[in-house]
Amino acid sequence: MKTGRDIALDGKRPSYLILSTEPLFLKEAEDQLVERVVPPESRDMNYLALYGWEAEPSSVEEFLQTMPFLADRRLLVLREVHSFSAWKRLVEYLKDPNPSSCLLMTSSELKKRDPLYKGVSSNTAVIERKRPYGPTLARWVISRFSSLGMEADEDIARTLIEVAGSGLMELSQEIEKDIPVCGWQDRGPSI
Repeated sequence: MKTGRDIALDGKRPSYLILSTEPLFLKEAEDQLVERVVPPESRDMNYLALYGWEAEPSSVEEFLQTMPFLADRRLLVLREVHSFSAWKRLVEYLKDPNPSSCLLMTSSELKKRDPLYKGVSSNTAVIERKRPYGPTLARWVISRFSSLGMEADEDIARTLIEVAGSGLMELSQEIEKDIPVCGWQDRGPSI
């Protein structure tokens, strides 16, 4: 399957692998797929999130092979998939996946040379998100403000990075806190 940033997390594919050292990117990918694949009223029956180290292979297979209940699809999120001991069973499942299930695998440590990556990447949409640094971090901050309907320039971005640090989760939280505090509304501050 395709790899790269051009792949949409639309939930239409049977499986996705998201690689990033940045926890915010992994969390947002999971949230996006949950929203697109499983309606809120059926999440209790059709959504399961596990860490690789805690996942029982038989439970993973059973969930993926079970038909959805009062919904079109099911979603299994396997976080930190590199720590899943039965990864070879995942590779086998992905050769003929259940069309009613969607599998999202995330990892902060999986490398392209690992056997797990090589095994799943041929049948999975792979998206790698790199953490921004330096000038690209300031552009990320500006785009984050913009995605929330606010304007910010490079000076604001640099100041926020100085105050909050360079962690994307912290920066994102600070940007979201700025909405009510600074009176940001409709593309600009009201103060």
